[in-house]
Amino acid sequence: MSIASICDGVEERIASEVADKLTDWQTSGFLPDMAIESGDKTDEPRRTRGWTHWHHLFNPRQLQMFAYLMEECAKVQDERIRAALTFIVGKALNRGSRLCQWQPHRAIAGHVFYNQALNTFYNYGCRAFSYFDNIFGEDFSGRYSKRGSAIIKAQPASQIKDPADIFITDPPYADAVNYHEITEFFIAWFRKNPPEPFRSWTWDSRRPLAIKGDGEDFRDGMVAAYKAMADHMPDNGLQIVMFTHQDAGVWADMAQIFWGAGLRVMAAWYIATETTSELKKGGYVQGTVVLVLRKRIEAERGYKDEIVQEVKAEVAHQIDTMVGLNQTLRGHGRVENLFEDADLQMAGYAAALRVLTRYAVIDGVDMTK
Repeated sequence: MSIASICDGVEERIASEVADKLTDWQTSGFLPDMAIESGDKTDEPRRTRGWTHWHHLFNPRQLQMFAYLMEECAKVQDERIRAALTFIVGKALNRGSRLCQWQPHRAIAGHVFYNQALNTFYNYGCRAFSYFDNIFGEDFSGRYSKRGSAIIKAQPASQIKDPADIFITDPPYADAVNYHEITEFFIAWFRKNPPEPFRSWTWDSRRPLAIKGDGEDFRDGMVAAYKAMADHMPDNGLQIVMFTHQDAGVWADMAQIFWGAGLRVMAAWYIATETTSELKKGGYVQGTVVLVLRKRIEAERGYKDEIVQEVKAEVAHQIDTMVGLNQTLRGHGRVENLFEDADLQMAGYAAALRVLTRYAVIDGVDMTK
């Protein structure tokens, strides 16, 4: 008997077992039973493969493996340990579905959310259980220890009630990542049988509450969110905003949002965050702008003609600084640029915001309104 025929027989037995136990596993919450709701990203598997339910994104071997894992996790008495195991299983799900790209140079499966979408493949990578050793065998001792206390609340930013000195946000913008859709990939698995720390969570993506990435509704929602945070921080408080986009219109929206929320950009730090490759050269950004915001305490007034000159000078200084860094690193043997043209463009927009949001009134117009 050939190895191929033996493997075929094993896979047939697995498929048969999954078919027999699927309903029971779904009823117990060990496998998802949710339908895939239509959306910008969730339409992809429905349209290209005809997958209508979340368990369709997994082959029989994957369903069997994760069903047994979920069943064993449910037996753990210590809810804290079970909660930690839930995160580990979630990490494994990201690397154990039909949406994992095949990486031939490593002869291994990739992961689902490498580009925050639900991409389908003609030939996908599939890991056997032994190839999850880097996930299930990970040593957490001493790596993530943190002393102190914390309060975690899942709620819209516009409904913040608790004061804080610092708010850190990574907002949606323009062609925003549809987190409210793609998180259903995990919600479908954990919603029926979550561990104790997560049972009070709302196990629904709450799509209608998502701030979409364009239009007047986007700006209104963002202003409400940032104003609520500004209202609940002291005058010397800070807001840190991580932002990445090349579209001038999106940066114009951000200026309106900060004006409307009563905030001003005090500093903009450009951080190189992306790994470089031949595919990312040219028009791709290599980093993220980290904006530092404070309340606009003084109602500073200005005139357009003067402000335009200020903006030009600030942008020129920003570009000169980054180009100088490129040249310095080349002098130390670096071949590629640290910052590409797209990075310089984005940093220039951030520099313009530093000037513009300082003013509450421009040419007699109240910019907050």
